[in-house]
Amino acid sequence: MIQVLRVDERLVHGQIAMVWSRAVDIDGIVVANDITATDETQKMVLKMAVPTGIKLIVKSIDGAAKLLTDPRADKMKLMVLVRTVADAVRLAEMIGKINYVNIGNVGKAVSRPKEDFNPICHANRC
Repeated sequence: MIQVLRVDERLVHGQIAMVWSRAVDIDGIVVANDITATDETQKMVLKMAVPTGIKLIVKSIDGAAKLLTDPRADKMKLMVLVRTVADAVRLAEMIGKINYVNIGNVGKAVSRPKEDFNPICHANRC
């Protein structure tokens, strides 16, 4: 069962390993990212960052969707990590049973101009 879906361009890092894994009490981490799934060096580095006793699975978005819809996944407490909001939306549309989404560190990996959702008002003009 998915405990949390987190969007974080860093994927697995210290905060995930030391804080989130304990706070959410997970058995495993599923990294869902098309590029990372094909990069053996990056997968090796991510595995080194995961605490002892927590399983790490790195899959493409499609592969993660297949894994997470398997009935056996319901028996595990999983944290799913994606790099972008677009990946989170794509994955959520495929699996449809995500109760909690956390938006972490995002933005630096976006190649197009960022949108300003909170315009700054000057002299009573917005």
